[in-house]
Amino acid sequence: MLFILTLCLVVSSCSVNPNKYSLAIAGDIVNVKYSDSQQADYVKFIDKLDAFSAKLTYSVYANSDKQANICISPVSVYMALALATECANGSTRDEILNAVGVTYDEVKNFTKVLYAFSNSEYYYTNILDNKKILAFEELANSVWIDKSAAFKKEGINNLADNYNCDVFGVDFTSNEGEKAINAYIKDKTHGIIDSNVNLPPETLITLINTFYLKEVWNKDGDELKFTDKAYDFKNADGSVKNTKLLQGYYFTGNIYEGDGYTSFYTRTENSFDIKFILPTEGHTLNEVFTSDNIYNVNNLGDYGYIDEENKLLHNTRVFFPEYKASFDGDLTGILKNHFGINKLFGLECDFSNVTDDRLSCGGVIHKCSIDVNDKGIEGSAVTVMPMAGASGPLEGYKNVYHDYIVDRAFAFVITDSYGSVIFSGVVNSVN
Repeated sequence: MLFILTLCLVVSSCSVNPNKYSLAIAGDIVNVKYSDSQQADYVKFIDKLDAFSAKLTYSVYANSDKQANICISPVSVYMALALATECANGSTRDEILNAVGVTYDEVKNFTKVLYAFSNSEYYYTNILDNKKILAFEELANSVWIDKSAAFKKEGINNLADNYNCDVFGVDFTSNEGEKAINAYIKDKTHGIIDSNVNLPPETLITLINTFYLKEVWNKDGDELKFTDKAYDFKNADGSVKNTKLLQGYYFTGNIYEGDGYTSFYTRTENSFDIKFILPTEGHTLNEVFTSDNIYNVNNLGDYGYIDEENKLLHNTRVFFPEYKASFDGDLTGILKNHFGINKLFGLECDFSNVTDDRLSCGGVIHKCSIDVNDKGIEGSAVTVMPMAGASGPLEGYKNVYHDYIVDRAFAFVITDSYGSVIFSGVVNSVN
């Protein structure tokens, strides 16, 4: 008999405590410090995820409406695939590992580190020694098991202990499990993801990853200022929107010039970066938004701050529009055709680390939403798989200042303070 496994992944926020369904509590989050993120092996792992993120983002864009604003969450998709990797064996596991470009040892050793870095509160302490939380990112894993199903305790406990999964028991033969998971998703995403996930009654297990970002531009909670003048923003369809732009802060560096595009970044209070890919005149977003360019922009380490020959110190700020972007679609075809994941979706799927029953993934639905405005950044997503520095001035140098004006359809990559790609996408139009 062929059963269906549902893997559900959510990019999300606040805590929910479904005591009614709780079977086990997730293992403790490992203790990490910033220096851990700079260790050579972890840096190599994150670089591999950067490449995966770039390819996934481009693949989604290439298969989407070129007039829409699109956003996905690569870290969310990775976490779901990591959980699936731990459940899988044989060629099913190998295909997933090859798709992401990592080894099983890297998944085992570094997913929990990524998990720890993705659970962060950002705050400052005032003169009264009171902490004020400015922003936070929160990631959580959970396993939802049908009450009638026979699963291998060791495999489920391994997910709980080593992948920080809470374990819940529900009845998928009725709509109890579906209701519980939909309520969980809505609560975890602060209501941002409020569309039902339809689970077939044959579901035996659901793996859920949640992640949510709420970030501000500065510690005082001040809104980012708009430019005094309005700019003509050129939408992808040729129309023009006259609008004022958000006025970012100056950061050390000069505008990067690529082949047919330029790039610079703006940074939040807690070192979340929005890295822009802006086509130059005569080029389109469709031409320059490639996997290689996404990867290169995300890994730029030198923006040419110091001009030794002319004794200049470059400083640049970004003028960019408020924007919203989203995605709601099935990634199955992309994972099959662009990443070579096939057995996960067929009769050869091997999830023998958690059950001897035959399982098959029936789809990979990814929903993502992000809002970048004068207050800050808020983003959330859900993926369902039914079977988803500033340097001071140097003596003798003159500071020069540049404005990087994002006034046409553009692409973006958002990374957290540890360099993980948490959101990426394109903005083809502004309202």
